[in-house]
Amino acid sequence: MKTGWHWFTTARVRLYCQGFLMLYMAFTYLGYVRPWLTFQRFPVTSFAVFWAGARLALAGQAAEVYQVDHLRQVILSLDPAVQGTFGWFYPPVFLLFVLPLGFMAYSIWAWLAFILPTTLAFWRVMKQAMGSQMVPLGKWILLASPGVWLNLWHGQNGFLMTALAGATLMCLESRPLLAGVFLGCLGIKPQWAVLFPLALAFGGYWRTLGVAALVFIGEWALAAGIWGWDVLLAWRHGLSEAGHLIGQGGIYWTHAPTVFAALRLIGLPYWLAMTVHGLVAAGTAVTVSLVWRRRVPVALKAAVLMTGTFLISPYLMDYDLVGLLLPGFWLARVGLRTGWRVWEREWLVLAWLLPLLCPLMTVWWPLQVGPVGVLGVLGVLVHRTRSGAAC
Repeated sequence: MKTGWHWFTTARVRLYCQGFLMLYMAFTYLGYVRPWLTFQRFPVTSFAVFWAGARLALAGQAAEVYQVDHLRQVILSLDPAVQGTFGWFYPPVFLLFVLPLGFMAYSIWAWLAFILPTTLAFWRVMKQAMGSQMVPLGKWILLASPGVWLNLWHGQNGFLMTALAGATLMCLESRPLLAGVFLGCLGIKPQWAVLFPLALAFGGYWRTLGVAALVFIGEWALAAGIWGWDVLLAWRHGLSEAGHLIGQGGIYWTHAPTVFAALRLIGLPYWLAMTVHGLVAAGTAVTVSLVWRRRVPVALKAAVLMTGTFLISPYLMDYDLVGLLLPGFWLARVGLRTGWRVWEREWLVLAWLLPLLCPLMTVWWPLQVGPVGVLGVLGVLVHRTRSGAAC
């Protein structure tokens, strides 16, 4: 256990967070507000994919959401000069969650209609994860988090997914049936949910798993009932498009904090990178399962599960790493209560910075630091479980 002086003090954390906030605000003005005011057009970001998908679904063309060219034409109608790759790789049930956006024009009001409720849900889960002792400093850490600002800039779903995952884990003991509802909804983005059933099965949370299965089946039945079974076949096509995107690289490898992307970035062939990624994912699944079988606090198990989630799928983006804030706060509560161990705070700082470092580091070197940071945090969490430190 590490004692004595450490550079990671409350005053410094607050000061660093304030500095980051000023940088974010300057970038927000230059990159988003000023162009919006200049061209009188709300900036086209990846949020446009959600809006376009909702528009097509409302028009009875849900299957066309999975046709990249068709979706791109809808987005180009907003700004013919827009660049980038736009694709819908989510299962059809995600359309149910964004469908109200289709009733609105693409504007700041549509963005707010998506961001405000998901941000409020995210904040409620984060506040509970912090605990009353950490809230004063935790608010600064949250406000200055690169992952938070990436989701705001791009209008992404990291807040929604983190809120669903966090609510699932926080309700396990006190409200297991409600936890199952949240887990069933987490399936709208499968790469976030795939490890949860395994962990909960080893932990013996069968009621939660049963409710989650019913909710998941009900969502899919509803989506198929509204748009027909053709949309399920179209999703299979969308998965192949996602696989093609992963394989061709480009901007994906620089923004994907995965083992696969890191290995492809340094020149390893597709088959070898995917094999190593699969081995790491399998090792992670075994590790998480063993932790959930042991008698350690649920909060510590939850932190291991959340961190391990980001090592499973080869398709993950930097904005998804906002979810690492949850295990970060859970580990911080353990450290404040029982004392910090060597390198724990340093790994937490790296995890906090990862959404920013993932793309920036690749500008100078073919190095994707995302999986390194996630593996480091998982390592210190697993080490913590050996002592069963209370949270």
